[in-house]
Amino acid sequence: MALSSGLGIFLTFFLFVCVFEASVIALPQKIFNVMNYGAVADGKTDSSQLKVVELWMAKDLLLGAYNDCAQNSQCPPLPATLRFDFVNNSRVHHLRSINSKNAHFSIFACNNMNISHVKIMAPSNSPNTDGIHIVKISTYLTFFVAPGHGISIGSLGRDHENDYVQGIHIRNCTFSGTENGVRIKTWSPSLKSLASDMKFEDIFIKNASNPIVIDQEYCPRAPCIPEGQSTSDVQIKNVTFKNIWGTSSSKVAVNLECSKKVPCQKIEFININLSYNGHGIATSVCANVIDSSYTKKMPPGCV
Repeated sequence: MALSSGLGIFLTFFLFVCVFEASVIALPQKIFNVMNYGAVADGKTDSSQLKVVELWMAKDLLLGAYNDCAQNSQCPPLPATLRFDFVNNSRVHHLRSINSKNAHFSIFACNNMNISHVKIMAPSNSPNTDGIHIVKISTYLTFFVAPGHGISIGSLGRDHENDYVQGIHIRNCTFSGTENGVRIKTWSPSLKSLASDMKFEDIFIKNASNPIVIDQEYCPRAPCIPEGQSTSDVQIKNVTFKNIWGTSSSKVAVNLECSKKVPCQKIEFININLSYNGHGIATSVCANVIDSSYTKKMPPGCV
């Protein structure tokens, strides 16, 4: 799940609603006969309980039914399940999105939106189908994510864009079996920009690989800057993590990899309780962080 803003945009997370608009892409039709995978059509057998269901949901079948993206980088993009553009003073609640073809929700230029009780679900081995793409908005979010990438602010600074993000408030969320919990990520290198005044609170995390992450060395494609030498020029400051608890599937529950060029400033942890669900205790890893504070934090602070 990715959050980003344009130049000078003020984000204040107050949930959202908008108008649905989607383009339909005509692709060759493919048919799969479930009888060929062990299903029985006798009016009695519950074929949904067969092992074949896992095969049916496997990546090769899901992708094969629509396109060949697994092998073809030029394949047509698939649509988001819901798209909201230029909608103000709105409320979205009690929705469930399962196994989207692309992003589950796309939100653009919406203000004063309230989104609550939204559940987003996809197979843990599915392609990168982001939960919610948010750009240029003022909104407040409350939702359940399982599994997925968690919540990411960014990536910021891509292709030398100036991204100014501030005033983000995310609270009352649950993450189960996700890759990340809450994350801020910036490209390295990037031009000068700012990400500030952000607050993450009242968040339950169950078995996430990276519960709390600041990654200023984000580079999913080569060539990349050597690890530990981030040249990101996105200044991250005034960030609060409050009332976050649960379990981590990796020993490093808090990982702050900030920019060597512009270190993170004023990172505050209040009432954090994250435990490692393996052998040993959870730990924190920090790099290039200054002026931070901790109140009732587990794992212990590292700066």
